[in-house]
Amino acid sequence: MKGNNVQSNPTTATATIPNHTMPEYSADTGATSANLDPVKMVLAGPVSVRSMSDEELERRFAATFGELSFEERHDALHDIHGVADPIEETQDLVATCLERLDREILSMNNKAAYEIARSKSPEYVTAVDFRMKFLRAEQFDVTKAATRLLLHFEKKLELFGEEVVGRDVRWSDLSTEDIAVLQSGYIRLLPLRDRAGRLVLFHARSLCPYMTISTRLRVAWFFIQLASQDLATQRKGLVALYWLLGSRHAASDLTSFHLGRNAAAIVAPYFSVYPVRMAAIHLCFNESSFRYVFNFGTMVIERTTRVRCKAHIGTMQEVMYFLMSYGIPKAILPIDEDTGKVETEDFRSWLSSLQEYEKDGDAMDLDTPDGTCSLSHQIIEIPGENDVLLGRGKIVEGSTGNLLLKKIIGKNSVRYEKASRFEKMAVSQAVYLRMKKGGSRFLKREGTYWVEVDESVAREKIAHGFRNYKARGGNNATAQVLPSLSS
Repeated sequence: MKGNNVQSNPTTATATIPNHTMPEYSADTGATSANLDPVKMVLAGPVSVRSMSDEELERRFAATFGELSFEERHDALHDIHGVADPIEETQDLVATCLERLDREILSMNNKAAYEIARSKSPEYVTAVDFRMKFLRAEQFDVTKAATRLLLHFEKKLELFGEEVVGRDVRWSDLSTEDIAVLQSGYIRLLPLRDRAGRLVLFHARSLCPYMTISTRLRVAWFFIQLASQDLATQRKGLVALYWLLGSRHAASDLTSFHLGRNAAAIVAPYFSVYPVRMAAIHLCFNESSFRYVFNFGTMVIERTTRVRCKAHIGTMQEVMYFLMSYGIPKAILPIDEDTGKVETEDFRSWLSSLQEYEKDGDAMDLDTPDGTCSLSHQIIEIPGENDVLLGRGKIVEGSTGNLLLKKIIGKNSVRYEKASRFEKMAVSQAVYLRMKKGGSRFLKREGTYWVEVDESVAREKIAHGFRNYKARGGNNATAQVLPSLSS
C-alpha cells in the first residue's frame, strides 16, 4: 500500500481473531479449507508440511510469488532491497486510522489478554505512540493492525504472564536461562543500520545452539521491543539476519517432531504479532543441509513475510557480498573476516551498560524525538540513518550518514577549493546547517554508546572531509547542494 490511501475495511461488521482451529489437509491435491495457509497445514495432522520432501517445499515456496498480486510482489521486492517508500503520514490519515482502530478493537472477539493488559495499565495500552506501531506494521490497514495488536497481547501474556502484559518487558523479567542466552550474543541489534536506515536483528546460532523455544521467543521479544522504539524501523520495517555459518545440524534432526510440528505451532505465529513488521529475513549458511531449514521455515510463516525471505549459501566472503547487494554492508557485521568467528566483546559491554541503566530506572527510555534508539537524550545507543560518525574504522566509514556527508562534500568541493580561508569556514558552516536541517547529528563514540559533539567539532569534521576529498583527487564536482551560502 502506497501514499495516504487507507484500505476500505468496514468498521461496523464484527471481526474475530483467528482461533488456529486447523482444517483437514489433502496430500493429493494440496487443498485445505484455509486456502493453503501453511501454518494450518503444518498443524493439520500426520500429513503436513513437516512430511513433505525438500523439493516439494521448495516448489511450494516458489509458487507463493505466483499467488501474489503485482502490487504485493512490487512491495516485497522493494522491502527486501530497502528501497520502499514509507507511507506519507498526514495528520488526517493518522487521526482517521487511530479512530477506526479503536472501533475495530471494540468489534473484535477473543481479546481477553488485551483486557487484562488494559486493566493493568490503560495508559500503556491506549497510548497513541504504542498503537501507531501496529498501524505502521500493517501499512495502515486498520483491521490487520487491530488483529496484530490483540494477538500481540495474547502472545505476550503466554510468554511473560499477567504482571508484564501491561508494560514493556524489562531485563528483570527474564529468567536465568533467558539472560544466559542474552549474554551469549546469540541475538542482538547491530550497532549500525543497513543502507535503507533500518535496524538489523542479528542471530548467530553458533553462539548458543541449544535453548528452549520459550527462551528463544522471550529473548527475541526483548530485542524486537527495543527495536520498535525506533521510528525509522516502525516506518520501514526490521531486517532479520540469521548467520548460520559455523553451525552444524544433523540431517536426522531436521525432520524431528520438535523442530517440525512444535516449532511451526509456537514460533511461526510470532512474526504476525510483533509491533514492527519484518521487511526482510536473510538466512546465511554454508552447509546444504540448512537449505531444508530455509524451505521448511518459509512454509510455516504467513505469506507476506514468507516472500520477504532470502537464502544465501556459500563461503563467508560470498555470503557477505550477497548481503551487500541487499544493502547490508560488511562493515556492520560483527564477523572477524580472518577467522570467521562472531565477535561478542563490544556487544557484552553494551549489554552490561543496558543492565546498569535499567537499575537506574532509565533502561527503556528509547523513544527520542527524532525516532532513533537512545537510552537518554544525551547517550545514543544506535545512530540514526542520517547521523555522521566521528572516528575511524569500517563501521564509521560505512555508515549512511557519513556517506551522505561525502556526497554533499563532493558536490561542493569546487566552491570550497576556490574559497578564501574565511569563505571556507562559511562553506563548512553551510554544510553543517544543511545536515542539521535534514535531521543529522554529529556523534562520537564513548564506550559502547554515542554522544553528540559541539558544532565547532562538527564543522572541523566537515572541513577535514573537504581536505580528504581533495587529497584523493576529487575535483570535478559542481556545487549543486548549496546554491547559496545563506540557504
